[in-house]
Amino acid sequence: MFKIHKKQFDTGDGKIIEIETGKLARQAHGSCVVKVGKTMIFITHDLSEAMKLGDRIAIMRDGAVVQMGTAEDLIGKPADSYVADFMRDISKSHVLTLRYLARPARPGEATDGPELDSSTIIRDASQIISQHMKPVRVSENGKALGIVSSEDILKLISGDAR
Repeated sequence: MFKIHKKQFDTGDGKIIEIETGKLARQAHGSCVVKVGKTMIFITHDLSEAMKLGDRIAIMRDGAVVQMGTAEDLIGKPADSYVADFMRDISKSHVLTLRYLARPARPGEATDGPELDSSTIIRDASQIISQHMKPVRVSENGKALGIVSSEDILKLISGDAR
C-alpha cells in the first residue's frame, strides 16, 4: 500500500508550503528552476513523469546510460532494442513532430496544402490534414523541409513508419 507523507518545503522566497512527498519533485521543479535558474536532475522509474518534467531524458541499463536525448529523440531514433522496448507504450503521434516525418513530395503529389511549422506535434497536424485532404507543407524558420500526408501518419501509428 502506498503511504502518503506530508513534508514542508521552503520555496526560497520566504514561503513554506506543505505538500505530499509523491508530488514533491513536480512542484519543486517548477518553483526552483524558475527562481534559481539551476539545472536539476530527477531520478524516476516513471517514464510519463520523466517526459513531463524533463527537457532531456536518460535511459539507463545496469548503471550505464544507453541513450540520452529529448523524448522525440528516444521515441523517433532509439539507440537499440532496449530503448525501443522501453518507449513502446508511448504514443508516437503524441510526442513526435512533423520534422520527424517530413519527406520530399512524390511525383504528382499535392504540394499546395496548408503550411505547418516543423515543431507541430503529429497528433495536432493529423486533424489539419484530414480537414484539408492534402499533405501539409512542413517548414522551419521559413525554409521548406518537405511534406507529410495522411498516409505517412497512418504508417507511423500502425508501426510501419521509419
